[in-house]
Amino acid sequence: MVGGPPPPPRKATTSSVHSPGSFRTSYNKNHEMDFAKIYLAMQKGHRVCKINVLKKWDPAYKMLTLNMETRQLFLTKIEQTAVRSKPTVLDLRHVREVQTLDYKLSAIQIGDKWKRDREIQNFDPLKILVISHGMQFTLKEWTLL
Repeated sequence: MVGGPPPPPRKATTSSVHSPGSFRTSYNKNHEMDFAKIYLAMQKGHRVCKINVLKKWDPAYKMLTLNMETRQLFLTKIEQTAVRSKPTVLDLRHVREVQTLDYKLSAIQIGDKWKRDREIQNFDPLKILVISHGMQFTLKEWTLL
């Protein structure tokens, strides 16, 4: 052979093009999600209002925080009084779905109790978060505004 050993064989490349219905999403550098910032913001907490669907509207604001060490969500009352109550705790291992109400109404088309509740119809469905959790067949929900 002239000029040395032959070059190593080239590896086949695969295309990273996904179909529009694929669950995988490719992000370019401008739209890349920074999960460290998201987790940090979740650990600091957000002021939310828990909604009881098909019940009287009682706007009690609470703080939703994430504890990464224990992998739990905490829902703590924000009160002006000195009386402290125990936070409601949700283990992330029990979370099955997290969706906006808009997704449930438009994409999945589940509107049974959501369309009957007059109080919830006053709010933007994109701003309502539904967290389904549980270990049984019928899941429980946290509905947060």
